[in-house]
Amino acid sequence: MVRQIERGKDINSDHFPMYIELCLKPLEGEQKNQEAEPADEEDVEEGEKTLEKAGVK
Repeated sequence: MVRQIERGKDINSDHFPMYIELCLKPLEGEQKNQEAEPADEEDVEEGEKTLEKAGVK
């Protein structure tokens, strides 16, 4: 979970420094990871197309 996020001062770049404070909740994450729903036909087709584009057989 993101607790705080801030953009830092301009450092004369096309990037800005970022400060991000995270709150780790390992039990919540573990529970969510175990509740994955099975892939449906559309997911399988999308995966196969991605593999084909990558040259994986």
